[in-house]
Amino acid sequence: MSDINTRNMDVDQLVELAGETVIGTPSGLKSQKAQAEINRRLIEALNALKESTKQYNERLERLTWVLVVLTIILVAISVLPFLN
Repeated sequence: MSDINTRNMDVDQLVELAGETVIGTPSGLKSQKAQAEINRRLIEALNALKESTKQYNERLERLTWVLVVLTIILVAISVLPFLN
């Protein structure tokens, strides 16, 4: 049985290889390897997305606090003339 390197395949090749599901045959073993590689790539992509989402969440939180501070300053400037 020739050992295939699924890490060098693109997604379309992996999906095509994963479609060959004859259990217990060499093509079935290749199919299982392709499915495992697809799952590995999916997990990596989800982890990268999670990290990216976390970074954007932190940025949005900081921007929200900046807006809160600017709003407080704006209200203070608006009310100050009425206090004199």
